Amino acid sequence: RRGAVMATWRKLVERAYEPVSGSSLAVFRVLWGLVMLFEGLEFLMTRNRLYYLYLRPEFHPKYYGFEWVTGFSTEESYDYLFWTLIVCALCIIFGFMYRISCLIYLLAFSYFYLIDSTYYLNHYYLLCLLNFILIFVPAHSSFSLDSLIFNPSKSYPNGTVPRWSLWLLRWEMVIVYTYAGIVKINPDWLRAEPLRHWLPKRHGLPFLGPWLAESYTSFIFSYSGLFYDLIVGWLLVYPSFYTKTIATILSLMFHMTNKMIFNIGIFPAMCLAAGTLFWSETWPDFILNTYID
Repeated sequence: RRGAVMATWRKLVERAYEPVSGSSLAVFRVLWGLVMLFEGLEFLMTRNRLYYLYLRPEFHPKYYGFEWVTGFSTEESYDYLFWTLIVCALCIIFGFMYRISCLIYLLAFSYFYLIDSTYYLNHYYLLCLLNFILIFVPAHSSFSLDSLIFNPSKSYPNGTVPRWSLWLLRWEMVIVYTYAGIVKINPDWLRAEPLRHWLPKRHGLPFLGPWLAESYTSFIFSYSGLFYDLIVGWLLVYPSFYTKTIATILSLMFHMTNKMIFNIGIFPAMCLAAGTLFWSETWPDFILNTYID
């Protein structure tokens, strides 16, 4: 039995290090960089929020273990921080000094994130986590300046990447979705809290407004959100064109609805960008060969 386990483990390791096309990972890198660029630009342009949330308060609650992190005292210092985010995001998009750019973006954003614990957002934590993973993932193996200048991956030439690099990002998103569903299984969420208080306040929205004011709508949103989170990651990771198509359509509906109703920042864009990783590694190559060549 031990021999069978070891043989299975060796096969798994061999498959994890198999070279596959890095084009889908490169597309994700570009999309991810665009999301990071938007976030940096938004920070730079929201001057009032910067003043009232970071410069004006004399006290900032801290995360446990990070009490030593203190904010800047001037607006110009934050400007330098935000410009650092913007430049690093551009480097990620174009794949120039990619790993260093991911590391610097991670450090700069994490610093901003840790200044005040009361401004915690789930997607900020996810942003830090994925940027940390991307430091080790060769998403610059193709469609990048690094691949033209430095030949970043001699072990995986011709724009290929080890299969584990896709596995790592895919399973991270499966964990994110599944955990989001599990934590919704609680008495408050099952009785449509807090959506039954939030949704009626959006009654002024065009088309959806009157429907959002109905009491049953909050239950539809609560339970559909719960089931979506529990199943969508597994539908995406399952090797079937039909389940991936269903999951992609559901994701578009779910995240676009959230964006329109709640305006929850970059989280929908982050998840939709990550959704491209679940399709075949060669789907960008197929599009290029079909519609360009």
